[in-house]
Amino acid sequence: MKRVLLGLGSSLSDRYEAIHFALLHIQRLADVNLLRVSSLYCSTPLGRAQNLFLNASCVMETRLSPPKLLFELKRIERRVGRRKNKRWADRVIDIDILLMGKDVYRSRSLSIPHPEFLRRSFVLQPSVEIAGDWIHPIENRPIKDLREQYPICWPIGCLPFTPRALWQEPSDL
Repeated sequence: MKRVLLGLGSSLSDRYEAIHFALLHIQRLADVNLLRVSSLYCSTPLGRAQNLFLNASCVMETRLSPPKLLFELKRIERRVGRRKNKRWADRVIDIDILLMGKDVYRSRSLSIPHPEFLRRSFVLQPSVEIAGDWIHPIENRPIKDLREQYPICWPIGCLPFTPRALWQEPSDL
């Protein structure tokens, strides 16, 4: 089993429910064990997006290969309500593979570690909260030591559940 760090973000619809629903579906994947979920953070939009984002990170274990995990996460995004839109636009949900143990993986559709991971406080802050001692496989240092000053991202509280409690269905989006 590989430990994986995921980043989640939402700027449309009920953002809290979108993240909750995505975590629910991640936990239900075969060969996945959801271990930890960060607090929720609020961040300003980048690119074409205009709405504030809610962001979180989670740690899971999986036997899925990087391409298979990406496929499953894209399927979850569609289930939660994500539609094709322009790059960096507002979205109901975005799920990114940030780190996969100490692995470095590159293909046309996927790069691990995520190429923007260390440049975005709204990804780095929740990740440090739950996986700060993880070693970044390219920088070869703990991610808690790699924090940079970027646009402010505000912690706004904890998701009110442990991974086991995710089985409660959120309301429809």
